[in-house]
Amino acid sequence: MYCRKCGKKLDRHLTRCPHCGTDVMEVKQKAYSQVYEEKKQKEKEEKAARSTNYPKEVGYKENQFVPYALWTAVVAFLLAVFPWPKAWGIGTSIWMKILILVIAMMSLFNCLQGNQISNYNKSQIDKYNKRYPKATLYYEKPRSLTFANVLAVLTAMLTTLSLFVG
Repeated sequence: MYCRKCGKKLDRHLTRCPHCGTDVMEVKQKAYSQVYEEKKQKEKEEKAARSTNYPKEVGYKENQFVPYALWTAVVAFLLAVFPWPKAWGIGTSIWMKILILVIAMMSLFNCLQGNQISNYNKSQIDKYNKRYPKATLYYEKPRSLTFANVLAVLTAMLTTLSLFVG
């Protein structure tokens, strides 16, 4: 080890340079693998911070509309794409198309409610982050809600088109 100021060789146990009196600082170098492990640990901690275990100060609401939106969207889509057999006589009836459209609209309503709760949760977490800048929390909108929204809109468009075309 060498002195930063005068460049003379020093023993490891010294805290001051005997030649010029400068404080000795030991510089620790990190290997690439150590930097990589620290980065992975930091990402793991950030991911844990994104979990739904928010502090009590955050007015977080559980999004109960997500399963209903997803379930009704999938049912409406399956009924629209794979109708009942023609032998049963209800697969192409106007009443069946109206029923599918009503189920798709129920799904869109649940998606709308779910989006409102997601926006509320995001605003509450943003308020918390402004109050406590060091404890940064994250909120991710449920992906299943976005999927249900797209599926419901697609089903509603297909069913409306089939009502007017044939």
